[in-house]
Amino acid sequence: DVDQGISIFQLHEVMAHYLSYADTEILTWGNQDIKVLKQNLRQQGLMLSLPKERDLSREYMKFYGDHKQTGLIKALQEHGRGSVGKHHRALDDAFIILEQSIKLG
Repeated sequence: DVDQGISIFQLHEVMAHYLSYADTEILTWGNQDIKVLKQNLRQQGLMLSLPKERDLSREYMKFYGDHKQTGLIKALQEHGRGSVGKHHRALDDAFIILEQSIKLG
């Protein structure tokens, strides 16, 4: 999958385009993806002004009163959904996060 993806330079260009919209928001499940993205951009000498991201796992935790972070697949299972796509596959995770963000409002 990685070999068939776009380069970090192409990703930078695409993200810069979408981040130019005033109401753009980055949704994540956990905080590792943003940390890795920033690190990879820095390693290539690229900069992006990222808006504040919303960590939906934290919002889920607060909403349901959990005391520890719930994984994305576990959250789906708690709401009667089985796994959708491959776990930790970026595109599948993005669609799952979108679906969960709609449910959380």
